[in-house]
Amino acid sequence: MKDGLLNFPGVISSIYIFARYQYSFDYFICDRDNLSTFFILLNRITLIRFPIMHNKIWRYCLPVAIVVSYLAPLPFTYPILGYEFHPRLQADNWSFTLDFPKEEGQTYVNSLYYAAISATSFCIICGTLNITALYLFRKPKEEITTASAARHIRRDIESRLTIYAFVTFLAQLFNSIYYILVYISAMSTIRDNLFLATLNQFPWVNDLSTLVVPSWFLIWASSKIKTPIYRIFKVDRWPVVRNRAKVGIQQSIVLSVNSGLFDK
Repeated sequence: MKDGLLNFPGVISSIYIFARYQYSFDYFICDRDNLSTFFILLNRITLIRFPIMHNKIWRYCLPVAIVVSYLAPLPFTYPILGYEFHPRLQADNWSFTLDFPKEEGQTYVNSLYYAAISATSFCIICGTLNITALYLFRKPKEEITTASAARHIRRDIESRLTIYAFVTFLAQLFNSIYYILVYISAMSTIRDNLFLATLNQFPWVNDLSTLVVPSWFLIWASSKIKTPIYRIFKVDRWPVVRNRAKVGIQQSIVLSVNSGLFDK
C-alpha cells in the first residue's frame, strides 16, 4: 500500500477497469439529464408560442435534441476513460473508494467543479425558460370565446403550468446545491466522512431532480402527453380512475346546464 492506495493481484484489479467507465458515466448522465430537461422546457415554450407549427418544428428538432443530449457531454467526460483508477483506503481502515493518482505534467478534468458549474448553469437556464413559458401563456391574447367553461379550462391549464414551472425550478435548484456541496466537501479537510456521505446521495438526487420530477409533473400538467400514456396503460379501466371519470362527467353536465341558463 502506497499513499493510501491498495495493491490487489492482477485478476482482482481487472475488476476495477469498470470503475473508469462508471466514473465517466456518472458525470455523463448528469449533463444528459440536464439537457433533456432543457429540451423538454423548450418543447413546452414552442407549443405555447407556435401551437399550429409545433408538431412540424419538433419533427425536425427532436432528433437534433436527442443527438445533442448524448454528444454534448462527451468532450467533458471521455478524458476520464484514460485515468488509471485504484482502490483507496479510507480513514476508518475498513471502507475504500476508487481514486486515480494525479501525475505531474498531465492535465486532468476537475469533474466535481465542472459538475457544480454545469448544474448551476442549467438551474439558471431552466428557471429562465420556466418564466418565459409562464409569460407567453399569460400574455394577453385575442379572446375567441368568453364561455365560462373555456375560461375554467384556461385557468386550470395556467395553474398546472405554474405548478410545473415552480417544481422543476426547485428540482434544478436542489440539484445544483447538491453538486456545490459535493465540490465543497471534496475540498474539505474532513473529506473522508463528509465527502462520502454527500457523494452517496448521487443516484437518487440526480435522477429525481433532473428526470423523474420534471417528467412526471409534465405528464400531470399536459393532457397531450397524458392521453396516449393513459391509452397505452388503459388507465381508464382502473377502478379509481373510472369512478373519478363518472364524477367529472356529472360535474361537466351541471356546468354546461348552469352556463346555458346564465347565457339565456
